[in-house]
Amino acid sequence: MEELRKRLGWADRALEPRKVPCLLTELADTGELALVRELLPLAFDRGPEVASIVRLAIARLVMPHLPELLPELDEWLRHPGPGLKGLSAWHVLETDAIAKLPFDSDADIAFVGLCASHWNGRVREAAVARLSSAHGGAELPFLLWRANDWVAPVATRARTAVVARITDGYAASFVRCIGLVARLALAKRNDLRDLGASIEDLLLSAGGRQALADGMQSSNQRIRRRCWELFEQRWKDVPIDVAEAATHGGDPVVRRLAYDVMLRIVEGDRRDRILEAALHDASAAIRSIALDCWIRSTSPLASEMIEASLFDRAPELRARARFVWRQRTGLEAGPSYREALPTARGSRLIGTIYGIGETGASSDVALIREYVRHSRALVRMAAIRAGWRLDRTAVQPLLIDALLHDTPAVAREARLCLEHVLPSLDQEELWRRAAAGVAVRRVLTMFRQLGKWDRLLYVLRALSTEDPDTVAFARGELASWNNGFNKTYVPLPAADRDRLLLVANRAATEGRDDLMRTVRFTIEHS
Repeated sequence: MEELRKRLGWADRALEPRKVPCLLTELADTGELALVRELLPLAFDRGPEVASIVRLAIARLVMPHLPELLPELDEWLRHPGPGLKGLSAWHVLETDAIAKLPFDSDADIAFVGLCASHWNGRVREAAVARLSSAHGGAELPFLLWRANDWVAPVATRARTAVVARITDGYAASFVRCIGLVARLALAKRNDLRDLGASIEDLLLSAGGRQALADGMQSSNQRIRRRCWELFEQRWKDVPIDVAEAATHGGDPVVRRLAYDVMLRIVEGDRRDRILEAALHDASAAIRSIALDCWIRSTSPLASEMIEASLFDRAPELRARARFVWRQRTGLEAGPSYREALPTARGSRLIGTIYGIGETGASSDVALIREYVRHSRALVRMAAIRAGWRLDRTAVQPLLIDALLHDTPAVAREARLCLEHVLPSLDQEELWRRAAAGVAVRRVLTMFRQLGKWDRLLYVLRALSTEDPDTVAFARGELASWNNGFNKTYVPLPAADRDRLLLVANRAATEGRDDLMRTVRFTIEHS
């Protein structure tokens, strides 16, 4: 921001008009919203040509974020920016300046809408009055938000303008503002629940049906989900082609709603195909619904689909499938997991490994040992958890190796397991094997579970290493240890005190004297 301010140069010189277009276009292309508050004064204290380009740049920065970020922008614009000195042209804005602003395009309307977030109530009212004369939909977010203004004339004028727009022709605009409507319904300053109810009635009417249908395919998650809910609530008959397309979308909530629609409409073999697709959905909630349907189904495919759920990634679905499988067949699932392991791939492999861990015996550790070194991190994590459940002693060396050398996620799984048996581990050997770098930091994290004096010993040792990242991490650990020190503990034995003081003296280097002095004092007097 400082560099951008220097380039704009409003602090000590006027912008050269010939340089303005290129510079402001470049700034608008950054998409940096923080520039808006810095640019606003230039829209009022420069010549018409410069001010016009500034307003366009501001609109380009703001419009991609409307209406979702309007509440935050509204709060933010009422306060002067940190780079502005004294009262800027924006701060001392008068109402007559609002009437002179151009009002021909959506960008012009957006700029006037920002003026409706001015700190001065008269300026806000003038901006709302100007916005009320627009009827293209771009003005609606600003009017909606000002309906909750703390100055009664501003709120009344804005609310009146919004009520006048609750018509079929504005349904699509209200859909785009559906997030703002939801926030206003929760407002405490003014009771706007009846306004929100009137807008919802519009969307649930025949005139709002097409707007809701279009909103169901919006790129905005909040709009998309709310439109699905309202459309189903009022119309029920979501077009089957729309529902089928939505089952392949990226939004799990909409996919679930779409599956509900499809399962309510279709029957026979097509229903089975839909349930089979749902059983392999990325969302566990959708897979759970599909499993419930298969459990109740009389289709010849039901047993096959329930068996497939034995290998699901979600533990609750595996458990439910095992229970139903045992009821239907009288068989345990353990042999199925062992038989499937050599050929399983992808998510089925992960579910198979977890299944062996949940149903197997200690002898089954031999089956999954190799998967602790699998190329996929998720498979390694599954093997760590499963092996730990089957035989802690047998997999402990593999977990230590994963803790020291594997990726962060896999190392975390290993650490969470090893923390349960930390007192029985050879801590000195573990520290020696960590050697340096990220391994030391992981071991220090695990050693938080040690007694306070044992933990302190290793933190002080880490401060003496040559790796700056490890030293910085150990510095944070030492501060945490010192802040959490409890003087009611049993006093420190003299031999341990001498040992800790020796290590502390080695770790005491320039830049750490204050904290180390405090720690040494704590050691000496404990």
